[in-house]
Amino acid sequence: MKIKELNREESKKVFARLVECNGVPEDFFETLDEDYLKIRNDILSFVPKPLAKTYDFDLKFGIKLYEYFNKKNFPDFNEAIASNYDFWRYLCLRVVPDIIISRHGLVDTYFFEKNVRIYLPTLWWYIEMGFQGSIEETYNCLKHFSTDYILQFVERPGRDGMYLDIARLMMKYLSNLPKDVESQEKGDQTLLRRLLIQHTARNANYNLVIEGKTEQYVRELFAACGVEVK
Repeated sequence: MKIKELNREESKKVFARLVECNGVPEDFFETLDEDYLKIRNDILSFVPKPLAKTYDFDLKFGIKLYEYFNKKNFPDFNEAIASNYDFWRYLCLRVVPDIIISRHGLVDTYFFEKNVRIYLPTLWWYIEMGFQGSIEETYNCLKHFSTDYILQFVERPGRDGMYLDIARLMMKYLSNLPKDVESQEKGDQTLLRRLLIQHTARNANYNLVIEGKTEQYVRELFAACGVEVK
């Protein structure tokens, strides 16, 4: 599969047409080549029905998207491609814009404008950051959370703001906490937000996290927030 891309300027033009037509024109997909038409049909086949504006929809769709874009289906797919937002812009604007419109309406940030909010890569990276060794375990972990977790883990710190093993262990511990502890707010800040603040404050000490000390580090984050985890 050839990687196709849209930069921001090209994206603005495609998005302007969607806005002008108040949706997807009838002939919009006629210029898709065979590879990307197949991708469109494949995504349409596994997107959860009905399309809904809920976290449950995002999670289930994200897991299907994560399963689809892997080395089994796309041998050349890797983190470099997953980090290529021009590739994701092409998918969002040229391949499945109707799905994004159904979820978020015609809002440019979810299509191309802000990297960490573009809908498809946000979902893919959320599952990547929360992966627990298998798709089933990942779903069982992430199903306890809410849209705010996507915002906090992917959008707010950015993909490069946290090591994967830290994010995954943090989510694992959070999912195992009693709901009243996990959702408790202090000073209008959730436990998750307080953990991320602690993590950001320790960014200069990333070298202390690596080489087998991730578990100790994450437990210290929870302890600093007044929560003991095992």
